Formats: sequence, structure tokens, C-alpha cells
Amino acid sequence: MSKYVETRNWCFMGILFARKAALLASILCFGVVGEFIPVREASAQSDWQASDGDIEARKIERYQQVAEQSPEKSYAFSQLMALVGKGAAYRKLVETYEKKAAAKPNSYVLAMILGHIYAHGGQTHEALAAYRRALAIKATPLAYMSIAAAESENRNYDEATTAYEAALALQPTKDERQEIWRELAEIALYRRDMARAKTCFAKLIEIEPNSLYLRRELAQIYAKNGMYAEARGRAGTRREACGGVSRRGSSSRRRWRPLRSGATGRSSGAP
Repeated sequence: MSKYVETRNWCFMGILFARKAALLASILCFGVVGEFIPVREASAQSDWQASDGDIEARKIERYQQVAEQSPEKSYAFSQLMALVGKGAAYRKLVETYEKKAAAKPNSYVLAMILGHIYAHGGQTHEALAAYRRALAIKATPLAYMSIAAAESENRNYDEATTAYEAALALQPTKDERQEIWRELAEIALYRRDMARAKTCFAKLIEIEPNSLYLRRELAQIYAKNGMYAEARGRAGTRREACGGVSRRGSSSRRRWRPLRSGATGRSSGAP
């Protein structure tokens, strides 16, 4: 990512936080912007300079400060993990957040962030332990969803399903409901449980009744599994939803990511 694009993204985030009266997070975001912009002191004749290592260390610190404002895998968290990678810097970050979480054992946010860091490094068992500590501190849909994602990564689909269903019982947001039903659909497809997959997609369509992409994808899934009558039925529903408007003239945008490549490809090896 170019410095211009990254600077623009941080400015945009700072403005959003300011509009939501999250002033500390806004200040931190604009603080990150400062790391990209050369500074000229009034008494100096040359631009301020620092080594690349110093600049990167300051960026990592800023990213940590912003990431700690939210228990989610935020943009700041993604950029932080992109910077540290999975080598020595990653191990140092793990140690840092292990110490932070130990120092504040009742911090839900720190427990979640530590879980995300573990998950990024493929340490799913450690991630599960961290997410469960977060859940013990504060039962949220996000905590259950994070547990479910880690269980699914370990191919423990029964446990993942149970966790996703527990998240649904906690009145998740619309976006969270969409993600939950989407993930449950993928588990059902992996297990070749088409009845369950159909139910999950029906729930998704209830949330987004005007999503032509969802209806088309469901029709394609039916067709791939030899359920041609159901596929034709879904295609017909899609045409009715279009109301005769051409695809070129439709204002509907594709909002859903495609199913992970392994979701349908893995199914052939499922019992």
C-alpha cells in the first residue's frame, strides 16, 4: 500500500471517529498521519529525518493504540499485523500483549486483541483460550463468533456451529447476523447438508431480501449439487425481484464476498 493511500485511509478514519465523538481514537488516527508527513521545524534548515526503523516502530505503536480502541479486527489491527508479519516482530507483539492482558485480566478488549493476534499467527488453540477468557469477562456475539471461527479453522464444526448459534441468541447486529448465517451456510455446504445450507441462505435473504447476488449464488449452488428444479425456482425469483429492469440499469451492488474456495471444493471429501 502506498504512503498516499495509507495516509488517506487514516485521515478518513480520523474524521469518522471525530463525527462519532470518539475524540481519543480520532486524535490517534491523525497522529498516525503525522508519521507519513515530513516535518519542518521553524529553526531548522532541513527536513526532520529519522531512520526507517524508528518510523516503523512509531507506526506500530500508533497502530496498537488505535487497535486497542475496539475489540474487532479493525483497519488499524490489520495494518498492525501487516507490519509485524509472522517473524520476530510478531513474536515480540505476542509477548507485549500477553503482558498487557496479564496486567489487566478483566480487560475484554485486550483479551480479544490477544486472541486475534494468536489467530493471525495460526495459533488457534491459544486464540481459543484468549477468546474464552474474553467471553468470561463479557458475553458478546463477537466473542462467540471469534470462538466459532477458531473452532472452524480447527475443523471442529460441531463446536463452531454451537458457538455461532450462541452468538445469534445475543441479539447481534445486522452485519453480525449476516456473517453468522454465511459461516453456518459454509459449514453446511462442507458437510453436504443441503437442507441446512438452504435454511441458512433463506435467513440471509430475509436479512437482505433485495440481494439479487444472494439469490443467484443460491441458484448456482443448487445447480452444482444437481438440484435443478430448485435452481430454476431461484432463478425465477431473481427475475421477479428484478422487476424487468436490466442488469445494466440496476442499482443493486454486489455486497457479498464469494464463498471461500474451500467451502465447495472441500465438500467432495466430506463424509
